[in-house]
Amino acid sequence: MPGNDPLTVSMEIYTSMDPEVQDAMESILSGEWDGVEWPNDKIEYAIISENNQTGEIVGIGGGRNYSRGGTMLLNHATDQYNQPGSTVKPFLDYLLAFEFCGWATDHTICDQPVAYGNFVFQNAYTNGYSGDMLLTEALGRSLNTPAIQTLQAVIDEVGSDRVCDYLESLNFATFDRNEFNIQYAIGGATFRTSAKELMAAHAVNMNGGYYIEPHTIKRIVYRSGLSDPVEFNYTGTQVVSSQAAYMMSTLLEKNVSTNFQNFMQLLARSYPVYAKTGTTDWGDSGLQYGIPLGSAKDNWMVAETNHFTTVVWYGYDKLYEDTKCWFDYSDILYNMNGYIQNYLLDIINRNVDCSGGVPRPDGISEITHIKGLYPYTAPISGMSGEYISTGLIKSEYNTLAQPQAAAGLSSLASFSASVDDNFNVSFNWSAYPDPSKLEKAGTYKDISLRYANGGVWVAASGRRMFDYSWVYGNVEYKARVSQNGQTLREISSGSEHSTENLNADLAEGTETTVCGYYAYSTGSSASNEVCSSFTTPIRHVYAPAEGTSYDDIMAWANAHGFEIKVSYQVPDDAHPEGTMDLRYNGHTCWGADVKGANRPFQLNVYAYH
Repeated sequence: MPGNDPLTVSMEIYTSMDPEVQDAMESILSGEWDGVEWPNDKIEYAIISENNQTGEIVGIGGGRNYSRGGTMLLNHATDQYNQPGSTVKPFLDYLLAFEFCGWATDHTICDQPVAYGNFVFQNAYTNGYSGDMLLTEALGRSLNTPAIQTLQAVIDEVGSDRVCDYLESLNFATFDRNEFNIQYAIGGATFRTSAKELMAAHAVNMNGGYYIEPHTIKRIVYRSGLSDPVEFNYTGTQVVSSQAAYMMSTLLEKNVSTNFQNFMQLLARSYPVYAKTGTTDWGDSGLQYGIPLGSAKDNWMVAETNHFTTVVWYGYDKLYEDTKCWFDYSDILYNMNGYIQNYLLDIINRNVDCSGGVPRPDGISEITHIKGLYPYTAPISGMSGEYISTGLIKSEYNTLAQPQAAAGLSSLASFSASVDDNFNVSFNWSAYPDPSKLEKAGTYKDISLRYANGGVWVAASGRRMFDYSWVYGNVEYKARVSQNGQTLREISSGSEHSTENLNADLAEGTETTVCGYYAYSTGSSASNEVCSSFTTPIRHVYAPAEGTSYDDIMAWANAHGFEIKVSYQVPDDAHPEGTMDLRYNGHTCWGADVKGANRPFQLNVYAYH
């Protein structure tokens, strides 16, 4: 209180400190708790925890050396400002996309190379880019390019000023809206925060979208009785809707309950736990000090329940000679923050019921739609469930577009069909104008970053979440083969030229109609038809049986276009008078298959003249 110094005015100051929590924090910082092994005496640490609903700080640890006095008196939890790294993604990027862009919790975003000026953003500790994914994976794996694209979508929707207004409402002491840029999406550039500020920002997702100033003093009583007690009532300011805050909490819970191997699975309990990590690196600024390129300098972890939010940080105040003042991936894998948060989680929440998690407010709907499409699109009747997703969305945005019908097929310009003597039928269609439609889209796609002229800046490929060709199929060359008005075969081909042996299907010597067209492989749509016809060949030509009359033999020859030379012979014992002998190529051929005969037949007639 102004003019009242506790050293000169007798008073009782009541704080929100939880003694058991405070003792646990101090045991960690002093080294009495043996749950982690500190790499050296120079590394610093900060811990702070608050009640989400009141903003009351229940425990605070200002540093490893802070509690010992001496020269290191900086309170690292309240007075040190560092880049927050990926810990900003929940309260800045995705939260605002739910609020302003109408995104659902299962929105699809593409992890792909993104540039800011001449700088290309990369993902920490991953090799390359992954392509399409749901927001749960983007946040669970803490990928940078999805976060940057998300904040850009928010800026495109409401403008940078509205985003800056929001950041100012969270009371970041060093925030300067004139320095805001897209790198804030990943906690970079000039974004700086204390652990206390970060804690309050994250608590917004736990308490229905309200910002409450963190504080330690609850009440002051003057022992003289001459002044009334002072009660400190901190009211919250709603900075984002309760719907968006709840939606964000569901993604934070999946960070813990889904095995993303992100160091937070250690926090899993029988009740919902919400968490996010963050790391910042030296970039190339540490090279002059012998720090390897990209080595980490700050490591954060936020752990929350519906009742409490706790933030931990470790790093170095400055560079020390003969001390490794950075963290490589093996240091990150040690997961010191995870072990400390895991230890504190049960102590901080020992007297509260966390089983219900963050309560779901009204104004949120489920939306079921095709994965990978935005605007969100209603599923196609009968489509596979693997292409369908259900998420949460603010009810005001719960609308679905109708799916595309199968794209109209190009007209078939020409078609022909022919048959050979062996019943091999050749089909010939005019080539489909768009060859890309002849194949289904692959499960991977080109996500390369390109220059304005189309040249490749950063080559990359990644997952494709959905393509209509997976439902409707690819375009195929089709033909329908008919005889006597009855369809006998349906032909499908991936090429405009195809040959099929239809010996088992077609009747011989029969007028045959073949109609060609284009169609989707699923049969959902077909083009116009162009028809062609031919007469099938005769499979066998049998010579007349012995004893057939002269007139019938000649009629048979005429029917098949054969030439017969007649020769009258004197009867003998082997050939009595009135018999005949039909011969081909010097051999008797009664009843033989003579298909393909190309020389005259010889008919010997045995009779006396």
